[in-house]
Amino acid sequence: MNYQWIGFNIRYYRKLRGLTQKELANGICTQAQISKIEKGEVIPLSSTIFEIAQRLCLDVNYFFDKSLYETTDYISVLMSEIRRLIRDRAYEELLQLIDKENEQLFHENDYTKQFVLWHKGICIIHVQENYPYALKVLEEALNLTYTDADLISEQEIEILNSIGIAYDLNEEYEKAEKTYEKAINSWKYVPNIDVRVKIRVLYNLSKVKKYIGDIEGSKKTAEEAIRLCIREEQLYLLGELHYQVGSCQLLEQQKAGIATIEQGIHILTAQRKEHLARMQRELLEKERVQVEGSAQT
Repeated sequence: MNYQWIGFNIRYYRKLRGLTQKELANGICTQAQISKIEKGEVIPLSSTIFEIAQRLCLDVNYFFDKSLYETTDYISVLMSEIRRLIRDRAYEELLQLIDKENEQLFHENDYTKQFVLWHKGICIIHVQENYPYALKVLEEALNLTYTDADLISEQEIEILNSIGIAYDLNEEYEKAEKTYEKAINSWKYVPNIDVRVKIRVLYNLSKVKKYIGDIEGSKKTAEEAIRLCIREEQLYLLGELHYQVGSCQLLEQQKAGIATIEQGIHILTAQRKEHLARMQRELLEKERVQVEGSAQT
């Protein structure tokens, strides 16, 4: 049984009914216990879930039946396939799958519908390159559950990241920057958030800051992400982040940027990301020529 899913929906419907945690807990359990249930930190008693469902005017079977879907039914298999296609960057195939299974998917709960709309928006970005339409789909996905920054979920943080990417590709850099910063300011409310989500948002924010000319801000953001990689023993985007820092250092006329980029290339090579390593070598040679030319003049 997926207790995090139960907690997610208890929080969602509590807010929808306009109840505080204390009001929901009254006569059932403590406010602290409601908080832990909503965060997925404790396994609630079935009797507790029953009383909570009654107070929220929901059928208790809503929690028990739906919370089993990730490991038992067809929707679980479908969502796993969506994740696989995203990992493989098979965006066109995924868009066809979503369109084919549209009727089944959109009869599910808000969490599932949000998941599907989010990935549909990603596909529109990469397949159709229709960024305004992608933004519309992604905003629709976010608004299915999003109420305020204090009650944000990890999935909502990831959707904000995708919205930022759509703004970025549409060359709306200031909107992209604000969206990434909104995600960063909100993730403190998400317990046990995947560190890779944080790294990804910081990396994207660093790139946007560089586009708008905030070189120092771009460098500091990338350095923050690198510190996070090191602290959490993560290689995720570490090579790319070194390129970000190094390119900013070169723009600031710091020769150390060449060594930083070379370090990133070594990391990418070790990760067998040869195509990225090759791209960075080519960019490094251009940067090296520019630096040497500046030194001679």
